[in-house]
Amino acid sequence: MLSFAAAPALRLSYTLDDVHRAARRDRLTLVDRCIGPWLQFDAILEPHVSSAPESTPVVSATGIARRRRVGTIYGWSLRPLWARVHVEQLRVRAAPGLRLPPATARYLCLALGCRARERGCQQAYVLAIDDAPRQHRRLVRYFSQLGLAPLRPVDQGVVDRLVWGGCGLLMGGAVEDILRRGEKWVR
Repeated sequence: MLSFAAAPALRLSYTLDDVHRAARRDRLTLVDRCIGPWLQFDAILEPHVSSAPESTPVVSATGIARRRRVGTIYGWSLRPLWARVHVEQLRVRAAPGLRLPPATARYLCLALGCRARERGCQQAYVLAIDDAPRQHRRLVRYFSQLGLAPLRPVDQGVVDRLVWGGCGLLMGGAVEDILRRGEKWVR
């Protein structure tokens, strides 16, 4: 089993509630859909209420402002068996003409990290899928900024395909390190 040396045990100064509050400052509501071993958070963009010209309202075809789901992250953790979280998907997508807060994906990652920490998970693993070269490079760069390190390529092997569902670069890191790097986004 792969293991990561976490930085010395520091008590993080924020919780999942702090991540929720930080997201709300950017007009995002994080919806916790965790149940059993399944971990999931959705990011909902709240209707625009400011009159600042640089912001874009969330408007439907009827002209009525409404909430819109703009991101999701999900994965699973079998805590009694393994002290790790396996991230299945991170997706952030805006409708055409809709500007998202720049930290949308980061809030989702930090929320999942806080929930994983609460469940006793020490490591996080994610596959930087290799469907298109440009997108793969962006994913590797983003996950590296979060504190995940490249571990090994995932290829066409049967076990890899069953566990990860695709080809790419397996990346992993200590949950505490990921949360420590995200502290500036929460404060």
